[in-house]
Amino acid sequence: MLHEIVLKNLQQEGLLVDQRQVHLVLAYSGGMDSTVLLHVLSTLQKNYNLKITAAYFDHGWREQPAEELPLIHTHCKMMNIPLVMAPASRQIPHTETAAREARYYTLTHLTQDIKAQALITAHQADDQIETMLFRIFRGTGIDGLIGIQRKQVLHPDIAAPVSILRPMLDIKRADVKAYAKANGLEYFNDPSNSSRRHQRNIIRNEVVPFIEERFPQVKNTLYRLSHVTDGDLTILNDKIDEIWARIYRKETLDSALLNQLGRPYQRRVVKRFLLHHHLEFDFHHIEDIIDFVEGENRKNLSSALMSLNDKKFLSIYKGRISVVQKTQKATLESLNQIEALALSIPGRVSSDTLGVTVEVIELSEKEKATPELFNTQASSEIYVDLSHYQAEGTALQLRTRKPGDRIHPFGMASSMRLKNYFINRGVPRFERDRTPLLTDGKNILWVAGVGISESLRVENYPTHRLKIVKHDPEKTVTEDELALAPTESLK
Repeated sequence: MLHEIVLKNLQQEGLLVDQRQVHLVLAYSGGMDSTVLLHVLSTLQKNYNLKITAAYFDHGWREQPAEELPLIHTHCKMMNIPLVMAPASRQIPHTETAAREARYYTLTHLTQDIKAQALITAHQADDQIETMLFRIFRGTGIDGLIGIQRKQVLHPDIAAPVSILRPMLDIKRADVKAYAKANGLEYFNDPSNSSRRHQRNIIRNEVVPFIEERFPQVKNTLYRLSHVTDGDLTILNDKIDEIWARIYRKETLDSALLNQLGRPYQRRVVKRFLLHHHLEFDFHHIEDIIDFVEGENRKNLSSALMSLNDKKFLSIYKGRISVVQKTQKATLESLNQIEALALSIPGRVSSDTLGVTVEVIELSEKEKATPELFNTQASSEIYVDLSHYQAEGTALQLRTRKPGDRIHPFGMASSMRLKNYFINRGVPRFERDRTPLLTDGKNILWVAGVGISESLRVENYPTHRLKIVKHDPEKTVTEDELALAPTESLK
């Protein structure tokens, strides 16, 4: 029975439907669920062109070797499945959230590196129910009622862009346990699973049995609820996608457009914006943020800040909402003192201090003949004519602003102070010192991601593409700048 369900769920994802080999990475902990899934997959290998790699993630918290490792090695050897030890790439905080994110980051990158089609986890139906109850008790919105998704691709900052599949999500824990017993599978019982220190364990060991005693069908009911909610949320997200396309631009939200939305839509947009910046807040915090944005709009202030936590702030500057991170004054000084970096044509240069990489890429003949690429303005990629610089062997320079800097903005008759250009283009004060500038040694050619100089106007056809990639997308604000803007805090 388990074999059939797992096979069906994998085939629904387009796997094992023909003779092509499928390579899957199984997140293997040695516990009951992952041991059973390992055995099921090893059985499917006999009849399908399936390759399995078991991956054990070690978060590095325990001083002694993990107790489950001998059992893990035994199972993999017995089933002839290769095992990869995947330690955390860095020290992680001792929290469930941090451990989960580090685990997915490590295992999805491993999946990507060995060119496997997907990462498989052994979540089952009872995990789904426990997750839903956990989120309900925390006061979740309808998003939380979906529970664990059968297929998921996490945010690039949390994981590599590979599919995470959960083919046992509609199999009950009792059936998993029965399978393990029938096949004589020994597995590791983690003592922490019975600890009352973790709220999830209380839900699993106390709350669910209590509810199930009075409502025997509660698991089936909640599981159906997750499916129905998933469909309803798809409809809602289609509407939010339309709003998001109008209100979101270059890591910021338009505060005026946000204020025009009804409160339910505002909550959705703000929540998506916070999640985009890896910030999670409850219902009351999101209400505080909406009230703050509405209040600052009424005051008609050019800038204001709201403290989100010890390091991050919500910034409103000239009608744009962004998330900024507090930085030390020494960091700002180091930005102002960096030497100009030479950039050949074509070429590539990176700055760890600025957290960016800038490339000059020579265009093919086909790209040169594409009119819509000409004279691109505020973008991380622009198309320009550098033929005269290339002919003269001029090396471009990447640097930050200096006193007295001027720019001849594209489409304008004369030059202006760079400071005024920043103001006109709506660049917040706390971004200006870390905004990369591309120059020819004398004149500013490109304010990266903001706009170009008139000297880069394309008269005939572009010859090169300028591209900037940010290593760290977080904007920063200094203590001095915090003192200049009204600041509120989440209640």
